[in-house]
Formats: sequence, C-alpha cells, structure tokens
Amino acid sequence: MNRDGPHSEDTDSSEIGVVSREEKLDLNVQPATDDDVLTVITLTRSTRRKLADWSPIYFNPRSGADQNHANFLSFLIGSDQHLTSVLTVGDQTVGFFTVIDQDVHQWVDDLCLEEPHLWEKAIRAIGLQVGRPWVTCISVHDVDRLQGAEAAGMVRSSTYFARVLDSDETAGQADGTVDPPTSYKPSAPQHTFGGGPFSPQAAGALVVLDELGGYVVGSASAEPPIFDPGGPTCVIDQVVGPDRASLIRQAAIQAKRRGDAQLVVVAAELDRELAALLLELDFKAEVHLYRSD
Repeated sequence: MNRDGPHSEDTDSSEIGVVSREEKLDLNVQPATDDDVLTVITLTRSTRRKLADWSPIYFNPRSGADQNHANFLSFLIGSDQHLTSVLTVGDQTVGFFTVIDQDVHQWVDDLCLEEPHLWEKAIRAIGLQVGRPWVTCISVHDVDRLQGAEAAGMVRSSTYFARVLDSDETAGQADGTVDPPTSYKPSAPQHTFGGGPFSPQAAGALVVLDELGGYVVGSASAEPPIFDPGGPTCVIDQVVGPDRASLIRQAAIQAKRRGDAQLVVVAAELDRELAALLLELDFKAEVHLYRSD
C-alpha cells in the first residue's frame, strides 16, 4: 500500500505494492494508523490462508474469521492502549505486527510480511523497535520466515505439537487424578499462553498424576477466536516423570472426556526425547517459538 492513501479491502495481497528483489531499499518500522487498516487486513488475511493451506486443521479459519479479525485489527490500530506497527519500504506498507506485553517477554503477534526475501531485515527491525526480549510463533512450514529469523539471530525455543482427539479416546482408563501435584516445581518451555508455566491450581486446569510421581499440567479448555480445529483445545506445557508416554495418553483421555477436540503439547527445543515421543504418539509439529537471543 502507498501510505498516502488506502486501497480497497477486496484487493488481493499480490496487488499490494511489490518491492523488486533487485532494489536495495531500507525497511522501516512506523506506528500503524487508520490509513493502514485496509492493507493490514489484506496482509493478515493472505497470511491466514497460507497457514490454512499448510495446516488445514490446526489453522482452520473459524466461520467469520475474516470479518472478525478485521474488526479486531481496526480496534487495535485505533486504540492508544495497544502497540501496533507497520513495516514500510519507501511509501509502501509491506508488513504489520502487534506487541503483547507478558511477564517474561514481549510477544510479537499477527506478524505478516508481503515480501518473503525481507524477513531477515524485518526481524532485525522489529527487535530494535521492541527492545526487551521478545518471542514470535512461526509455522514449521514457513521456510522463508524460519530462515529469516535464524539469519537475524533468533533462537528456536520450543515447538507446539498437536493432535486431534478421536472419539475412541475416552475408551481408555484415566488413572490420573485432578489433584495438584504435592511436589510441584513450575518449569515449562517458553510459550505465548500467558508467558509463564500453567498453574495446576488455575481454574479449569488439566492435571494428571501417576504412581511414579510424574505429572502433566495443561490449560483450561480454550477456543481460539480466529481458528477452529474442531472444538476446544487443551495446551500442555509440563510433562514430568519417567513414563511420559502414559501421562500424555491419560491427559488425552481426560481432555477428550471434558470436551476438548485438540491436544497441544509444548516441547522445549532441548527436549528432543519429548519431541520424538510426541511424533510416535501421532502428534504433528505445527509451530516453532523463536526468541530474541
């Protein structure tokens, strides 16, 4: 988009001002304004469709997602209480992001960019704008963004693995209990669901214990506002104990029985054993979390 004026919301993202790969132009960060709303809506809609093509269940757009997200973006950009920025090259708007303040880091969300070859520059520019440690989620299939993030010095911190909970999930025996673990020491891989480890005492938390002293801590049932994987999702960020396969199976049974349609487990980058186990249990890697180094 030319920042001197908006274009139609119906414009396809491919029609937004394209920057030639041969041009050596600077990429800048500027506050988003009302004039950017239509371009931002187009950029985020295009990104959402790419995500759905790559992960048709995990990133399945909820009914009315385009309009609902457009309304939300309009609200964010027009609010003094939220940090929203656009990425520009010359007078063209080529990207967008929001910054969500969390206890342990800043979360850069709704990040989109029209020109894939600019990802490294974009990540560096965002880092300068955000300042303090920050994280962002990247689809495991978004090769250009992954390469740009790593080239800019970001480090992979964790991966979100997901699996649809089948109807026969409840056929198993849930041996765990919902009582919080007595020797609980919160320690979880980085994620964006609040920024810190889930508490087993939180309302609606999913908690499983076994006879070996192992435990699972997961979130209350949640339904993302923009994506619909078929129903509520439970996110697990702590799987501790010698028999983690059994703990995950028991957690899946409990999650399905309470009505969840999808189970997501966050595995730290250094926990290769858990990552391999999740693949064995038919989970799929969907999103990597990268952090500023």
